[in-house]
Amino acid sequence: MATITATAAKAMQPTYRINQTVTKVQSYVTSASLSVGDIIVFADLKIPHRAVVTDVRMRSSNPDGQIVLAAGTLGSGGTINLFGSRTASVGIGTGFSTYTVQGAFTISVSDDATDRWQAFSVRVDAQASATASASLQFVVTYTTS
Repeated sequence: MATITATAAKAMQPTYRINQTVTKVQSYVTSASLSVGDIIVFADLKIPHRAVVTDVRMRSSNPDGQIVLAAGTLGSGGTINLFGSRTASVGIGTGFSTYTVQGAFTISVSDDATDRWQAFSVRVDAQASATASASLQFVVTYTTS
């Protein structure tokens, strides 16, 4: 089991605009060594304290197997399987698979936490082959008040 951090060239702080809807997108191409229990932290998909997550979507392209990915958050008070699991299947994905967001989920960070955000993350829950790799793209939408 390993934790992998996906970052873009420039680190991005969580976007917090009062009374607005924010949509963030980040892509990641996995390595062939991905295995069950690995966690991918999307460092550029930071969701600020008090934001309400309303939608989580995944698009994938998997050349060599199926991967089941549980989605959630990491950080102070984060839960890795918060939004349930989806399967990234063999083939080239063109559509988005929607994770189930039970109602609207409010991000809550401990008062004594240094970071006032949680990072969107996925965990590999199952895979069809030992060399399953994928090109992943996640879209997270949240509102602020």
